Amino acid sequence: MNNKFQIFKNLALVTQIGLIFVISILFSIYLGNIIDDVFNTNNIFKIIFILIGVISGFISVYKIIMKSIEK
Repeated sequence: MNNKFQIFKNLALVTQIGLIFVISILFSIYLGNIIDDVFNTNNIFKIIFILIGVISGFISVYKIIMKSIEK
């Protein structure tokens, strides 16, 4: 019975990691697109915000993995 719960816990962790990456990158693309439209630039802010989104995604995933390892 404990093995089933461990499988679901691992599945939830993998799903959470995937969602964090996707949401942080999509949100950064959205913000970069808005700023590019306001300042009429050619995707400069979108690229900058994509990099920020990827970095923040890695940091968030690292924190989640470290918390799950401690448990």
